[in-house]
Amino acid sequence: MRHLINLAAFCCLALLLVGCRKLPGEASHPSDSTTRHAGDPFLILHRTPSYPVPGELMISGLEAAVWDDGTVLRASSQQNLAKPYLRGKLKQAQMDRLLQLLRTAHFSGRTSTLVVDAGATHLILREGAGQVEYAESRPLASDSRLRELVEFLYTAEMTGGETSAFNGTTPTEWTRP
Repeated sequence: MRHLINLAAFCCLALLLVGCRKLPGEASHPSDSTTRHAGDPFLILHRTPSYPVPGELMISGLEAAVWDDGTVLRASSQQNLAKPYLRGKLKQAQMDRLLQLLRTAHFSGRTSTLVVDAGATHLILREGAGQVEYAESRPLASDSRLRELVEFLYTAEMTGGETSAFNGTTPTEWTRP
């Protein structure tokens, strides 16, 4: 009887491993690659929620994205993701300031500072086939370089600003019972 249980466990494990393997010629999912494709933003800020107390609203989603041409898509405020998003273009001086912030922050050499069950702001910087990811728990420290970047993106003057609820970018909202 014991041999049958061991055999059954082995068969289940073998099926699981075979089922998880990508088949030859199978297309990979876009998220399997860190390669930045034409039209993708080079900077993405995403917020994840903390573990809530009962009845607390949890919000997570895209805070901001920036493209090479200076186009920005961002939440209208840090308190209300996607209610609505704002879309516009950074002026050249603002784009230069953003790039200067990124150069001096050295996010690629930093270690993420996360606290268990705390909400976090995640930064993704993409360049060619490479990607840098960095995250800090919320609330962001007053001397945080990520906080400086977030505040810049929410206060930067944009031209051609439009407000709209963009499909596919609605944040996740739910309340813990």
